[in-house]
Amino acid sequence: MSVATFTEPLEIRGLRLRHRIVMSAMTTSRAEPDGKPSTWSQAHYTERARGGAAVVFTEATYVNQEGKGFPDQLGTHEDALVPALARLVQDVRDAGAPMGLQLFHAGRTALSSITGMPSVGPSPIPHPTEDEVPRELSKEDVRRAVRAYGEAARRAREAGAPLVEIHGATWYLCQQFFSPASNHRTDEYGGTLSNRMRFPLEVAQAVRRAVGED
Repeated sequence: MSVATFTEPLEIRGLRLRHRIVMSAMTTSRAEPDGKPSTWSQAHYTERARGGAAVVFTEATYVNQEGKGFPDQLGTHEDALVPALARLVQDVRDAGAPMGLQLFHAGRTALSSITGMPSVGPSPIPHPTEDEVPRELSKEDVRRAVRAYGEAARRAREAGAPLVEIHGATWYLCQQFFSPASNHRTDEYGGTLSNRMRFPLEVAQAVRRAVGED
């Protein structure tokens, strides 16, 4: 790919990007304790838009309380956050770039000291760097987690964000399901690769239904 290609505009589902260099999601732990964008958050993301990014992606936003991975993490886990997220999205748009919200559940890497809840995961296998043994998610828990992603995507849409991104890597819940290192389940969410992929694919389908075709 040539340098010229990076600088060319790109259109995605009616959204025109001025070029193809975007700001990736990067954790800051500088939101308010309840997950709302802080004054610092507003300044941080709007400055990135002014700096020329074609898209500004948020840091990982937790879709429910048990999935909160970091202190003072930005959230999409409850409806009360929508007005504050909408202000952030609008401020970033006014500064020159559309904003994408990244949706995230930490799974077994979430610490009870941060969430106030027991750690959870696809199987009761602790993360290599943590001592907490996660509670295995029941099938109903799995369905609730899928719904949480969908509801978070709906909130992103209601806040005016034209893009969402599903965090599907680096030790977090979607990756924990498709990795045989962390998923030893014997039901339809474990075993074969197609079974281990069931949860992340259900998440993607729930998010797509929530955000619509645009």
